[in-house]
Amino acid sequence: MMDIDKLEAGRETDALVWLALNGKAGEMIDQGILGCRYVDGDVQPHAGYPTGHISPPYYSTDIAWAWEVLEKVASKAAGWVRLRERVCDDGTIWECDFGDYGEAARGETVSLAICRAALKTMGVGNQDNYLVVKW
Repeated sequence: MMDIDKLEAGRETDALVWLALNGKAGEMIDQGILGCRYVDGDVQPHAGYPTGHISPPYYSTDIAWAWEVLEKVASKAAGWVRLRERVCDDGTIWECDFGDYGEAARGETVSLAICRAALKTMGVGNQDNYLVVKW
């Protein structure tokens, strides 16, 4: 099982969120869905790359896209959502909690905290090289 709390902001996290939000359970990680070169647009085959690689929105680094994730997950899984900023000796940490039926997570940015909490709430994990979404 992958450790959602250790995912960094970036294209792999964006791809995981996109796959989960779009019901793409069972996509093979080892076929290059997450390890491919990301391009603008939707599904674009390129020489030397598998057909079907994706270019998801910048969920983990752009608050506008992260807010869409928050709204989608909250509408399905939570009666409420809490975002909280905590200032510590090491800097600022953001927390996102998707209510009574969701999961909580932290991140260095609000976008990353939303993405991590959304992935946890949707039950995303890695099992036998398949992306599993228990949503």
